[in-house]
Amino acid sequence: MNSKKHLGTTILFSLVIIILISYAMISMRFRNNPSTLHDIIQNGNVSDLTLTIYYTRLLRDSRPYSIEWLTDLGNRGYRPKIIISGDRLEEHIDLLYRMSNVDLLYVENESRIHTRIYYVFETVSEGNIFDVAMWGLDETISVNGVQVIADEIFYEILLLFLPEYMVEELTKFLGHQW
Repeated sequence: MNSKKHLGTTILFSLVIIILISYAMISMRFRNNPSTLHDIIQNGNVSDLTLTIYYTRLLRDSRPYSIEWLTDLGNRGYRPKIIISGDRLEEHIDLLYRMSNVDLLYVENESRIHTRIYYVFETVSEGNIFDVAMWGLDETISVNGVQVIADEIFYEILLLFLPEYMVEELTKFLGHQW
């Protein structure tokens, strides 16, 4: 009886340790850059920021794409890509601030991301500081490489800069009107 109790305690302790280590690793992935989107917005350095949005048709194309595939084709001109300068982003500082402060709900069992939209905030000095890939098989998104439950704030930025036909597709795809 004592050995079963000891085994149960050992297993429970091991699970707690694994969960704590996993949480610490996720937190480290979000803090791996010297500057974060939040820091840049807080310090008023938005003019140094660039937002690049890569996208493909949402309703007409069901093939699974990786982030690398979508960005490679966008950079070579085969897929749409939009680049927004810090001056234009500064007009939407409140939205950026809300995005940088959103509480993320982590997904326990991550699924493969079939990237239809990928956007990245970058600075010249530090490169990628914040990125979002949409969507997982269960309608989750990836933020800085970690799969989370989608929050509307991550769509709102797209509504400002995507072409009208993509905004229409996005609202139909999500079944939501803004």
